[in-house]
Amino acid sequence: MKRDVFGICLSKSMLSNNLKSTFTHVRAYEMDKTHEGAVVKHAFPQLSGEEVLESMQTKKRLVWRAGFCCHACESNLNRY
Repeated sequence: MKRDVFGICLSKSMLSNNLKSTFTHVRAYEMDKTHEGAVVKHAFPQLSGEEVLESMQTKKRLVWRAGFCCHACESNLNRY
């Protein structure tokens, strides 16, 4: 996963491959007109990849980042 100064870069393609993963400290930034800074528009303590992707659809033109990612593990419990 790519990172920058704001955290893990959340893109639609990356999230599509991580729908069940959990992302913490998720933030949506609006870049200011001069590209010298960013303003936090939305902040969430924890979201799944699917929830971030849904939020991206309704809140366009924002830059999405997360602090941490916990990848989903497939459980063998459902096989028995």
